[in-house]
Amino acid sequence: MTINMKNILVVGPTASGKSGFAKAVQSRAGGTIVNADSCQVYQDVPILSAQPQLKDLKQTPHALYTFIPPDHSYSVGQYLDDVHTLENTKPLTPLTFVGGTGLYLSALTKGLDVGPSSAEIRNKAHQDAKQLGHDVIHQRLQKAAPNFSVHPNNHQRLLRAYEIYLAEKQETAPPETQPKPPPLTEVYVVLLNPPADALRQKIKSRLGQMMEEGALDEIEALKRKYPNLGTSAQKIIGVKELSDYLDGKGTLADAQERIYIRTCQYAKRQRTWFRHKIAVDKVIDTAWDLADVKEVVQKITCP
Repeated sequence: MTINMKNILVVGPTASGKSGFAKAVQSRAGGTIVNADSCQVYQDVPILSAQPQLKDLKQTPHALYTFIPPDHSYSVGQYLDDVHTLENTKPLTPLTFVGGTGLYLSALTKGLDVGPSSAEIRNKAHQDAKQLGHDVIHQRLQKAAPNFSVHPNNHQRLLRAYEIYLAEKQETAPPETQPKPPPLTEVYVVLLNPPADALRQKIKSRLGQMMEEGALDEIEALKRKYPNLGTSAQKIIGVKELSDYLDGKGTLADAQERIYIRTCQYAKRQRTWFRHKIAVDKVIDTAWDLADVKEVVQKITCP
């Protein structure tokens, strides 16, 4: 008898233990752990983006982690394309997606409506940005549309606008708007949702661990290697705060407090999103244990 397994989506606020739970499920169900966190796609920020340990990435099949340079932009549309590409390579299944980025989770389960673009146009846009610089791209768009208001440092929106501009310049009709279908049409969704007080304590504990593991050294190396971070990478919590400290703006204690407050605020927004935006099959509102893992593996097993 052939045993098929549904794919799994492990979601929850930051510091809720998603990566550990996904690893435990994968150890019993097999398959591949797939990133669904917009920060963990970036290279050279494993500590601040709370990526899985390097030994886990090497020992267990993982996908879509730490592969984008942080001075590059990376959109949810590109992420969805990469997920479809991954599926076409026939990875080990089931796929255990894990993350807390609302846009990624929505795209995985509902698909994405996109404007006119194509792989050729997207590559052209990124090549022009690399060769000419984002300021030149911004000047071209302002010349074409004097009311163009996207800030030149918002590389993600700037490149998306430039793709549309290139499509409209083509002699042939630009590609029609085509929604990207959701890759997860049948998926078992697990929400890790610890109490707010417990989550805040875990956030504080994880921040201390990040500092002990070398978050400050990570930022120093990042600033040397990438003088101009992409817009998305700049949003990783801790990058600005520790960069400001290294630039002489405030104390290290102040920077850590700002990181803690910002992380708690982010976790609160995530919890609100999970309540209203995604259908959940199982909620774990205490610390997860082996019984939870066994139940999930049993639920996804389809004879």
